[in-house]
Amino acid sequence: MIKALLKLLVGLGLTSNERYLLQVDIETLTNLMRVRYGAIGILNESDESGKTFKYFIHTGITQEIVKSIAILPEGRDLLGAVIRENAVIRLEDLSKDSESFGFPPNHPPMKSLLAVPISYEGHMYGRIYLSEKLNGLPFSEDDEVLVQNFSNSLAKTLDESIGSRISAHV
Repeated sequence: MIKALLKLLVGLGLTSNERYLLQVDIETLTNLMRVRYGAIGILNESDESGKTFKYFIHTGITQEIVKSIAILPEGRDLLGAVIRENAVIRLEDLSKDSESFGFPPNHPPMKSLLAVPISYEGHMYGRIYLSEKLNGLPFSEDDEVLVQNFSNSLAKTLDESIGSRISAHV
């Protein structure tokens, strides 16, 4: 577990290949958390609404399934609340939540959810989604704390990365 955490933290040192490093991060996080599905959605910097992604990096779903789904999360309903309210959502059963409107056609069914905002000093960068623990148990408070710590580190790294790009253009 320590090696997986170190790999995850090394990946946080984002470089010009952010997409690749985010892929390594979500794969490492899903392995560490022992979950079937995981995704990191990084918002477009220019989108004030917080509904479009610069990157939507995922693991646990084949490319064929992704192509058949064809619709990325749009920041509405339940998952949109993560960004709108800058709040964590931890659900044992998605189907029992009044804000959950189901999945797009061809999306594999998912029952449990842990969704965590990626934000730093008032700036929203995106969100992390994890679903379906391999042992079938719901996400715990300890799971939530671990993912929030990862999210905080990622947000700080994104903030520094964006700040350095802005400084380079000034």
